[in-house]
Amino acid sequence: MGAMAAPALIPKAEACPPLYRPRNPRTTPLFQLVEQHYDDVKALWEDRLENAHGRWRGFTDTVVARLPRLRLASVWLRPASL
Repeated sequence: MGAMAAPALIPKAEACPPLYRPRNPRTTPLFQLVEQHYDDVKALWEDRLENAHGRWRGFTDTVVARLPRLRLASVWLRPASL
């Protein structure tokens, strides 16, 4: 009987995902939700939500204002080589 070839233990390169995939935060559901409804929630906060969740915190505005720049920050966080 002839020897049978052993199955490859290492998958072919085209079958493997790349080690690093650049992200696009703007395409995430969370980013889109915040972008679409942030101003509405902020406008209604005092009347409808303050009793249940407390006052509007100012740092929220700062964090949300930084969201569009997160894509640029992710470029700096990417490893130089893998």
